[in-house]
Amino acid sequence: MVTYAVLDATGNCGTALIDNLLRKRDDKINAYCRNKTKLIQKVPEIANNKRVRVFEGSIYDIDLLSVCICNTPAIFHVVTTNDNIPGCHVGLDTAKSIIAALEKLKIASQLTDPLPRILFLSCGTIDDHLSLTLPWWFRPILRTAASHVYEDLRRTEAYQEFSHTKANIICLNVVDMK
Repeated sequence: MVTYAVLDATGNCGTALIDNLLRKRDDKINAYCRNKTKLIQKVPEIANNKRVRVFEGSIYDIDLLSVCICNTPAIFHVVTTNDNIPGCHVGLDTAKSIIAALEKLKIASQLTDPLPRILFLSCGTIDDHLSLTLPWWFRPILRTAASHVYEDLRRTEAYQEFSHTKANIICLNVVDMK
């Protein structure tokens, strides 16, 4: 039986991940969110589900995050925002918290090899190769409309790529067709 950590369980990607993972008979889910009530409203089948453990707290709560990701082979980092706010850094802050939580577990000898994979949801719009199929005129519109969110994604990718931890980080890009 495998347990996966889903960070931002109340978001669209988080709820879709939980739905898919629940379809597998034996998988367990550690769902991390800021608001448990909201999560249960969005995914009612988790309310009394013994396969789902909900962690309610801030992305800055390293102790709680450490418990959530402990003994999981994969951490789904799908934290982002739909609001294009200048100075947005929720993805980067979450990445820093994940690395801090992994370091905490490592120091406490609660982290075993292999280290969990961090599966980070990014966006194909910021990737030149993945954006080749977009019309030439459309990509600049997308990049402008969500420029601050995309900048947060770029900084998050760079931070995780050069992080001093030995965690295996996989960047999942999706082409944004808003």
